[in-house]
Amino acid sequence: MCNLLIKTEDSAFRFGITNLMHQIFYDLKKEGVLTIVELAQGAIACADIIVMEFIAGESVVCHQTLQTRKNNSIIFGFYEGNKTPYSLELPLCLSNTVFISKSASINTVREAIIKTWMVSPDSYKTYPSRNCFDCKHRALSPQQINFANLFDRSEKMDEIARFLNINTKTAHAHKLIIKKKYNIDTDLELLNLLRIIKVKDCASELCFCR
Repeated sequence: MCNLLIKTEDSAFRFGITNLMHQIFYDLKKEGVLTIVELAQGAIACADIIVMEFIAGESVVCHQTLQTRKNNSIIFGFYEGNKTPYSLELPLCLSNTVFISKSASINTVREAIIKTWMVSPDSYKTYPSRNCFDCKHRALSPQQINFANLFDRSEKMDEIARFLNINTKTAHAHKLIIKKKYNIDTDLELLNLLRIIKVKDCASELCFCR
């Protein structure tokens, strides 16, 4: 039995990926083996395959809800845009993640899923525990958190500088450093990432501040 968990608020994407996964397992002569797991407490711990969407920068932040996943489980991460998320030195909670563009053809998505699924689970990276202190996830410094909170409130750069008692050039430098840290290009991508981080369990001091 293979448990599939789909984490998305996009009902059309959920419908499409569910049908595709059922078709793939049917073609692999494993019809009836795939079970769709509802997103609820304890679901991640029993999932063998997790499908989720990533916005720009999200692949390098801590996902505390994924710390309980199986060591040999697979994540298929779907992203928008032309920039492939970082796949080296992923956070421990995102180990064994395969990134796929949402604009990829059905055949490309299908091939990526089959190729990954056919690999022996023994080749997957395993970890005795997924400890945030041993993880290489990207996190903001206390000063960067202060900047991020003000930027998220759509404050202007000169106002942010005044609130933080720094000059405007330094405020712009904070923004550029944060963008580089998360490999994002635009202010909109930065805002979207900050808002995602704020609603994640990793918004705690443990994972957000370093």
